[in-house]
Amino acid sequence: MTTYPNWFWYPSTSTPPKWAEEIINVFQNSQESIDSAEIQGLKSNGVLAEIADGLKQIGFEIEKGKSKKDLILRPVLFGENGVP
Repeated sequence: MTTYPNWFWYPSTSTPPKWAEEIINVFQNSQESIDSAEIQGLKSNGVLAEIADGLKQIGFEIEKGKSKKDLILRPVLFGENGVP
């Protein structure tokens, strides 16, 4: 029997932390709704909608939509005076 989802932890010399197992559980609990081997045509936003509540329960912030007000600001580049 294959486990869902198929995943691998890096570095392989360490045990996955508890938070990684919690994330895997969210995906496992949503398998019937998101498994691409069984369901065709589900886009990333559809998958996010299915797993959002589970991710929130373990402490994640989830974007509400694609408009600017619904996005989570996570700057990766900074300019003068530390401005994103």
